[in-house]
This record gives sequence, C-alpha cells and structure tokens, in this order.
Amino acid sequence: MTTVFISGSISLRCVPVHASERINNMVSAGHTIIIGDAAGMDLAVQGWLNSKGYRNVIVYYTGKTPRHNVGAWSTRYIEAGTLQGRARHQVKDTAMANDADFGFMIWDMKSQGTLRNMRVMHGLGKKFLVATASGYLAKEEVLEQMHASTGERVEYANANAEGRPVSKKSY
Repeated sequence: MTTVFISGSISLRCVPVHASERINNMVSAGHTIIIGDAAGMDLAVQGWLNSKGYRNVIVYYTGKTPRHNVGAWSTRYIEAGTLQGRARHQVKDTAMANDADFGFMIWDMKSQGTLRNMRVMHGLGKKFLVATASGYLAKEEVLEQMHASTGERVEYANANAEGRPVSKKSY
C-alpha cells in the first residue's frame, strides 16, 4: 500500500480543482494519506477527505493534541522536545516525509515550509508532485525554486528506460 504525504501552504484555504482530482485518484487507489494538523491547506485537504468519507488518513501532530483532525482519524504524535514554532513543525514534516512513499505538495509559490518539504523529499530521493493554484510545476521549475530560495546547488539526472543517466542539470 502506498503512503502519500500531502503538504500545502498555510495561506491556501481551499483545494484547487485539479489538485482535488489528483487526491480523488489517491482515494480511489486506497492510498494511506498522511497530513499535518495546520490551518490552511492541511485543514482544507482534511475537509475534502472528510466530505468523501475517506478513512485511510493519519494526522501527524507535535502539540498535546492535534490542532485540526476534521475526520477524527488516527493520529501520530511526533516528539519535538523543547523546539517551538516553525522548528517544531519541521520535525513533524520530516517524519511525514520519511514515512511517505510519495509526496503531493499544494503550494502558493511563496511558503518556505512547503518548499522545505520539497527539499526534504528530494533529499530522500522520493518522488513528489507540486500543484499550484493554476496547475502543476515541472520538475525543472521545482528545482529552480528550491535553488532560488536557498542558493544551494540542486542536481538531478534524467534517466533512460534502463535507468542510465542521459542528462544532468544543476541549479
């Protein structure tokens, strides 16, 4: 069974139609969906999943109780020690990235948290798809954004059918 980490910008309050179609495919396939407990896109996706009656969801949280768990789904507490604020939530997001087979990010093109989740997934060698309000980003666009946000060098290699690199790009 595939586990999908859905992450999104806190500034976004509703699931774009094209993203909901993709989530519907995940639901139809019976994938386990792991999601955070934040307002914004986490809450919007939780509402969408609950409206469909989908039960194969795990909400990750770091506080005493989840801030949002619309469907009263299973939860997973992530210990963050004495960390506070963004650092605390990064521990939770990293745990979700580690536990996921695949990532689906719904991004406002500004959120550093969602961008960080992309970097973590990329660093783990895991595939992810990025939706924006108007469509999807190609891998090259995502890597350019990752590089622009940190100045870090980001590389990837395209492979042929046999898995051999055929081109390499650095950003």
